[in-house]
Amino acid sequence: MSDSYDLISREDFPDLRIQDIISQAVRQCDLHADYVSGLKKALEALELLSDSLEQHDAPESAYGGCLDQILNVMRLVYRSARPSISVHDLGDGIIGPLRRKLSGNGKLARLIIGKFLCPGASHQYDVSGLGTRLSNDLLSLTITLNKRMSAETANRILSFIPVVINDLRLQPYPASYLVSARWRIILHNAVKVATNLVDPHHLLAMGWGGGCFCYDAVLADHDKIVECYQNTLNMYPAQRSFLESSEETAFSVPGTTVEHNGKSLSLNHITYANWCMALFKAIGNDASLNTVVEVGTGFGAFARLLRGSRQIGCYILVDIPESLIFAHTFLVANFPDARVHVIRSTADVYEGMTRDFDLIFCPIQQINALNGLDVDLAVNNWSLGEMRQECADYIVSAIETHIKPRYFYSVNMIFQDKGLDIASGYREDASDNNNLVALNVSAMWRPMSFSMMPVILDDAQHGKNYMSSVATVLERVAPDQSGELIPAFTAAAATVEPGSDEWLKHMYLVALWTEFVDQIEAFLKGLRLYYERSGIAALPVFDFEKVGEVIHLRKRIARLAARA
Repeated sequence: MSDSYDLISREDFPDLRIQDIISQAVRQCDLHADYVSGLKKALEALELLSDSLEQHDAPESAYGGCLDQILNVMRLVYRSARPSISVHDLGDGIIGPLRRKLSGNGKLARLIIGKFLCPGASHQYDVSGLGTRLSNDLLSLTITLNKRMSAETANRILSFIPVVINDLRLQPYPASYLVSARWRIILHNAVKVATNLVDPHHLLAMGWGGGCFCYDAVLADHDKIVECYQNTLNMYPAQRSFLESSEETAFSVPGTTVEHNGKSLSLNHITYANWCMALFKAIGNDASLNTVVEVGTGFGAFARLLRGSRQIGCYILVDIPESLIFAHTFLVANFPDARVHVIRSTADVYEGMTRDFDLIFCPIQQINALNGLDVDLAVNNWSLGEMRQECADYIVSAIETHIKPRYFYSVNMIFQDKGLDIASGYREDASDNNNLVALNVSAMWRPMSFSMMPVILDDAQHGKNYMSSVATVLERVAPDQSGELIPAFTAAAATVEPGSDEWLKHMYLVALWTEFVDQIEAFLKGLRLYYERSGIAALPVFDFEKVGEVIHLRKRIARLAARA
């Protein structure tokens, strides 16, 4: 047993006192078979690890080896003690104060979440009976959210998991819809973990802060959060009441939020609020949004904010079935009185459905069943830009031909070389998570807003890189008006600076739809100006001809030239 503790040298411990206590725990177990004392010593080491994290500047990752050593002791105790024991057998006099202390440490929470609730690491997750018991016990000590849900809500959440596993995820995907390898792995691991969690609060922590949806439990930096808060207010002065009246979910991980003006805030909350404010700036603060369909919901953060901001009659969430577990968990916890419906087949879609339910969960396999619902808004944030072209086109087609919303709101990568290894982690395997055009819409939309968001990244491993994305709101036009769009957009672009957001807003759609090569060439010339203005063109990694939309439009030019 004790040989396993040679994995980490003494010099690699950020706090040598932790190793000393672990050694004492090993002796209690190995030499004396005193597993109760060994377990107490392991928890003492965990408490010291928590203290050390708070007192020192070393990153949580530096303590990963220490945590592994503590887990080794606990695993030995759980495996060897007869009769079997667990941390809860030590009594509330020991466990109660320890839980209150450990669960308030944001750095420890990040370390534990990264170890047990992050799908990227969960291939190492031990789903044996012993491993599940140990993991759940440790999570119960260290991860306590800022709010607790009722037993009834908890039961509703847990009862949805078998629906996904035994029904929704077994439904066949359309022939052209192949989920990328990256997301298949993430969601496979996520479900493996989720099905072995006994406390739905830890499902919340997994979706909210486990990195499932690129939403890390970022430790609160008061000054930075307040600065971002004020910048967002200044960016959208006419929508400031939205941010001032909203706050982060009460089901947040301790240490990840700050209090400001009586509200709980986080960087991630402000990001989603920013997206909502951009939407309202385009469609108007008082625009009616009775029915909303969001495709690619993540864990439901945008839905919570948008639904909580106004009287939305029905919010429909469409995603890969495994992903819906986390959206359902988060939204049912935040809206426990919501009337919930699950679409398992076309028979579950009927006239009046949106009046009968507040939240509807629909697997992507059933998206085309959402016909005739009088949808005000369709939303896609980020997922269109990181899926295969066939999948992106399938979703856009479903929105245009079946959902038929009044508005389509998209925040996605655009004008991006998607073969690059983006340091932010949005793309891990460009050959599988790749498309040329995320927003490949038909000539039935009028752009109400088009805000480019170029970001230059500087990653220690990959050097300088870039990510180009856009937040755009499109308004659907009547069929008899579609023929007027290209002349109107071309005329509008002629009045503004080439390469500007306002120019791209019109000329990008012209380039997608036009039958004239010179208009496509004019767009490509203006797109170069965007890269120059943003500083992207100066990056060594930048190659204009590798940008997805450029490749797509070059192919269009070749096809048009061949027909001429």
